[in-house]
Amino acid sequence: MHRPARSFAALLAFATWLAAQDPPAPSAPPRPDPELHAAIDRFLDGRFATTAPDEVLRLCAQKHLGPADVEAALRAGRASYPAPPQPPGKLTRP
Repeated sequence: MHRPARSFAALLAFATWLAAQDPPAPSAPPRPDPELHAAIDRFLDGRFATTAPDEVLRLCAQKHLGPADVEAALRAGRASYPAPPQPPGKLTRP
């Protein structure tokens, strides 16, 4: 009966020591591939005019990129923003 108690005490000591260590630094989010990022923006800008994201799929296959890479590009926001259709301070008319 003494053996489980010693094992528990050793485990408790190890857990206490582990908890006292510095926590690991949070990892930075992955940076998206710039070409994929721009291709996704182009697809989203013309998504109602195109039938499939051919350029995005081609880049993923060519560079061996997976769903995590596409997710990183989507979470990073736009790669670039288009110029506004009117000068600053002016309203767009229909």
